[in-house]
Amino acid sequence: MNKTKNTISTISIKNIFNKLVSISLLLFTLIIFTGCNSDKKSINIYYPLLGDKIGEFVSREIEVNSNNKIVLLDSIKDALLDSEGVLPEDAKNPYNSLVKISYVTLDNKVLVVNFDGDYYALSLSERLAIRAGIAKSYSSFTFIEKIRFLQKGKELKDEYGNILEDTYLENVITSIKDSFESSNIANYNLYFGSADGKRLSREERTLEVQTNYILAKELVDELIKGPTVDGLNQTVPKQTKIRQLEIKDNICYVDLSKEFATKHPGGFDGETLTIYSLVNTLTELPDIEKVQFLIEGEKIEKYQGYYDFSNPFTRDSTLIYERNNEKQELNNPDNIVKILKEGEEYDPNEDLALIAKQNNKDSKDNKDSKDNKDKDNKDKDNNSDESLEELIKKDKTVKE
Repeated sequence: MNKTKNTISTISIKNIFNKLVSISLLLFTLIIFTGCNSDKKSINIYYPLLGDKIGEFVSREIEVNSNNKIVLLDSIKDALLDSEGVLPEDAKNPYNSLVKISYVTLDNKVLVVNFDGDYYALSLSERLAIRAGIAKSYSSFTFIEKIRFLQKGKELKDEYGNILEDTYLENVITSIKDSFESSNIANYNLYFGSADGKRLSREERTLEVQTNYILAKELVDELIKGPTVDGLNQTVPKQTKIRQLEIKDNICYVDLSKEFATKHPGGFDGETLTIYSLVNTLTELPDIEKVQFLIEGEKIEKYQGYYDFSNPFTRDSTLIYERNNEKQELNNPDNIVKILKEGEEYDPNEDLALIAKQNNKDSKDNKDSKDNKDKDNKDKDNNSDESLEELIKKDKTVKE
């Protein structure tokens, strides 16, 4: 009897133990399962559209199964670089094709983003859009307060050459919105080569300017695009790219790509017009008095062999010729002698035609003068003849 009771007690203890083990395993499984689910995060990734849709973004949602900060940062970086099936077919992903995000890291509560691409080759609106898209994509994390952007390990600079300080994410995000909402339309003067290829002519162009935009860079961009008015010529090679533009102490530092030199046709007149189309256009802005050129980030001694490129250039208004006045003066032959005396040269064929026209006028004047002189001489001869006849008549009378 006692043996039976002991057996039953042993079985009961084993059953209880097995149940406890089963419950523990179940709880452990639930904890793991719940823990995995708690690590799962949904994050929105934002891609800026460029061109005529600048200021707009396309977004997609990704899921990250981790609470590790480094894993989260890298997962978003990888998603930013991979936009397959997200952007329109004709749109480029600026994160991998332009600025080329190479790494992200965390410095306390500051997100650090490094670009390996040519950030400064972008327009300012494109820069704003790219920075805003990155900030929006990381804005859901409470452990990030500010963002710092680098270009190949060096801190980015703004359009005036000042280092971009660590900025709150929300300020980066709203910067592009504020920029476009505060835009205004105004007219600006651009200077291109005139038809004769020896002077500059003005083209007035309407531009939409944002407060966070640097107008100087937009004007250089417009010069590279070329004239839209008939009779004006391109002065800056179309292949030229702006690497960087800064304004310090009223000097505008324009850093251009090597194509600015290698694609230039050369010649003294061509070099003169290229330099001063940029200088005269930029110095119309109130905060620019001089322009210093750099090519691929370096000062050079000579551009196309004529001008010293190591020092800043000042404005030369004597090269500017108003097209309406030019037409009026050229159509008036009385101005040709004056123009030639002042050294204002035109196309040789045009000069010959105009000088011939002046010579024709001079010939006509000379002919008229000669005819008048001949008439005077004839009158004098007639007067002399009459006097002789009178003398003969008088002499005949006397003799009679």
